[in-house]
Amino acid sequence: MSKYHVRQPSRRDKLIMCLADQRRRILLECLAEESTPIVLEELVKEVREQDSGPPDQTTIALFHNHLPQMEDAGILNIDHEMKTVEEGGLFEISMQMLAMVENHVGMESE
Repeated sequence: MSKYHVRQPSRRDKLIMCLADQRRRILLECLAEESTPIVLEELVKEVREQDSGPPDQTTIALFHNHLPQMEDAGILNIDHEMKTVEEGGLFEISMQMLAMVENHVGMESE
């Protein structure tokens, strides 16, 4: 057994990691603009329209990386049976954190 113990990321760490990614921030903004629950495919389509990456790669990344990590962090909930997405318990605090960062960065650049 290794003498190094790798700690699993806390919920706080997961939340911060999610907010650090541009594609996840786009996803959050799209979700905030819609009434939830939103059909998963519609949300993915909206993110693809705003993302600069190739649409197929964006879709794959959303389904296999971004959406599961955001669900794990508690930011959103996915109903796999109904194929819908809705705000999770940490959605509002995520949006507040983004707003605080944007306000601070905006103040620095003036």
